Amino acid sequence: GLRRSDFLARYGGEEFALVLPGTPRDNAAVIASKLRTKVEKHEFRYNGERIAVTISVGVAMWSVQMSGHEELIKLADEQMYRAKHAGRNQVVLDQASV
Repeated sequence: GLRRSDFLARYGGEEFALVLPGTPRDNAAVIASKLRTKVEKHEFRYNGERIAVTISVGVAMWSVQMSGHEELIKLADEQMYRAKHAGRNQVVLDQASV
């Protein structure tokens, strides 16, 4: 359920970016959590065998104090690595936008 204004793209080898313009922080967290759950519950198969797949999600919000999109991507990336280091398969929100 993405809106026309939302944008999903593969950003790196195993990294994806989901841009949700005008979405409040709490709503972005809910969307990220729903996506994480859907991936975890989806039945991925390879050669007839089920493969467990999970995602670690970093959520970052644009701020007018940011110098450019690189800063936003860096912040989201930092949150993703926080999720991975905290045990994976979870959503971590940046504290800067609290």
